[in-house]
Amino acid sequence: MNEQGITSTVARFAVQTSYNDLPGSVIEKVKQIVLDSIGCALGGYVVDRSRIALELIEELSGNPQATIIGSGNVGSSCALYVSEKRLAICRECPSYVESTSMCKECGCIMKIKAMLPCSECPLKKWGKE
Repeated sequence: MNEQGITSTVARFAVQTSYNDLPGSVIEKVKQIVLDSIGCALGGYVVDRSRIALELIEELSGNPQATIIGSGNVGSSCALYVSEKRLAICRECPSYVESTSMCKECGCIMKIKAMLPCSECPLKKWGKE
């Protein structure tokens, strides 16, 4: 039985695989996905919700480590990680409304609240960092 886990197997494959090893169809698909992702990031950058989030990131960020696509601004990758970690917890909660990103318990827009280091979940699922 192979003692290697899936992470080790995938990591080894990624390290040992060169561009020339990839089929043309895979290369084209990856190009499409990358361009689509960049387009979505740039398109989403101009909406009001994104501007609010960017202002919060700029205000709350510590050590600048992650460039924010479309702005040229740099935020703290730690702050972005904590925000995503909190949102993942919220998305599993029955009080979270996906369509509005709001919490039924506190009425907050969680995509914003999750970025605030001093904020807490009203159900105590996550707290101040």
